[in-house]
This record gives sequence, structure tokens and C-alpha cells, in this order.
Amino acid sequence: NAPVDVVFDAEGEMLILEHGTFDQSSGWGAGSGRLLEVDLASGKRQVLLDGLTRPVDVLPLDNGAIVISQLDGKLVFLKQAGQH
Repeated sequence: NAPVDVVFDAEGEMLILEHGTFDQSSGWGAGSGRLLEVDLASGKRQVLLDGLTRPVDVLPLDNGAIVISQLDGKLVFLKQAGQH
């Protein structure tokens, strides 16, 4: 997977948005993009969301929600556990 965006949320956690996998014969793999959270102290990665198709940007909001935009214009809204 190819990273396309790196941001930090309000708690200082690193979020990495991956565009997905690419194959020369079939192009970008539908649903192969994902959003990762990286713990900088331990280096552990956790998949927050997968199944994205060509995501291009991630925006963490002040209320803890995360917005992901995909190349086709679709917006994906993610509310992390414990958020209201």
C-alpha cells in the first residue's frame, strides 16, 4: 500500500492514509486502501478502517471524528470509539 497522507489527531497520534494496492494489469485494487494509526512510542500500527477505494486525504476533527475523502468525491466519516 502506498501512503498518500500523514496527519496527527488531537491526541497526537499519527494517522497514515494508504491509497491501496496497484497492479500493472488491473490498476488500483478496489477496497484496498486503509487508514492506520501509529503509536510513536512503540511503533505499533493499528488498522482503523480498511476497504477504502483510492482515498486521497484524511482530516481529523477537533471532536475526535475523522473525515476521509476518496478520489471519486465520496466522503467517509469515522467516529472513533468513545467519541460522541
